[in-house]
Amino acid sequence: MKTLAARITEDGIKSVTEYGNTQTERHYDTLDDWQKQANPWTITLRRGRKRMTVPFFTGPAITEEPDAKDALNALLLDASGYENASSFEDWCSEYGYDTDSRTAERIWKQVERQTKKLKQFLGDKYETYLWETGDL
Repeated sequence: MKTLAARITEDGIKSVTEYGNTQTERHYDTLDDWQKQANPWTITLRRGRKRMTVPFFTGPAITEEPDAKDALNALLLDASGYENASSFEDWCSEYGYDTDSRTAERIWKQVERQTKKLKQFLGDKYETYLWETGDL
């Protein structure tokens, strides 16, 4: 089973990372307390002509710039939780959210949108990255 780093190299995935995130700056009031204390980044992943741009947060003690592996690892972990859940209620149960929570519903919908974008970005390699990568 290949590692995520090996797959990224094999598929020529590159990233551009910028400090700051205009999307989260516009919606600062919707951030949770941890996100408000964290370092906000914007990471653009490139695979051939395909691109995917995502907000990414690191804790205040982390000073290194995140890269493609960091972003893809987080995206794939979110996607695996989404794909493994049979419903919103099942997902909430797995992650400890209340099914009546608007916050949980907002996060669920964000993960759903993000997973669809990841599928488009990885194309026919999506399943391989998700289920056949050794170090997620």
